[in-house]
Amino acid sequence: KDLTYRSLISAIHEQANQGAKYELQDIQVIKYENGQYRFSILSRKVLNIINQSRTELDSIINSVFKEVNTYFSIYGLVIDRILNSQNLFTLIHKLLVYKLSSPKNCRFSIQQVIKVLNINLKIMEGMGYVENINKDIIKQANSSGYYLRTEYKNRGAKDKLNGISYRFLNALKTNNKNMFMDTLLNCYLYVQKTVPNIFLSALKDEEQFKTIGYAFVAGLIEGKNYEKTNGGNE
Repeated sequence: KDLTYRSLISAIHEQANQGAKYELQDIQVIKYENGQYRFSILSRKVLNIINQSRTELDSIINSVFKEVNTYFSIYGLVIDRILNSQNLFTLIHKLLVYKLSSPKNCRFSIQQVIKVLNINLKIMEGMGYVENINKDIIKQANSSGYYLRTEYKNRGAKDKLNGISYRFLNALKTNNKNMFMDTLLNCYLYVQKTVPNIFLSALKDEEQFKTIGYAFVAGLIEGKNYEKTNGGNE
């Protein structure tokens, strides 16, 4: 299935390259599934999302996770959702939960989860769910998670992070902003630091709340080495 998707995505990118001066046109897709041919139309919105996500999609081609006794391709799951005009929040949630609970079954990095978050932001923009959103919110929230993780490690409290991460994930899954913010405030009180300004944006709407929240938890679980300038309070 992934090879079929890769061929399709390659064709879409080729169309975009050849028609750079023009808008992408709708594409009819014929799939043979369960002994039947299925016809569908990929709208220009979907095609534009795929074309704009080219770099991110390339970076997750080989990423997989194991569920029960089956390996699932993250690339394939992402393309499935894009083609069906669905957001990626449930997938992102699952990836972070598995990274906490079953890291040995996760053949992907946290930075690949960030790539999926970036694709998801493009899906929401392309479908008109969000407008005029700050493109840096994912990077800022992720770095804030990394800096908080560092503060806990410096205090010899790294073991507390898994339980805290689960509380954040539960709040995100249930869209409970109060639970998320209460946990966040307690964390920053513990390390005696100011809550980063990026979390003000998290209160604006559900999409920004989940985008910022999941990016933050990703940094809390396994942050990348950010160049420390102002403690993540950008």
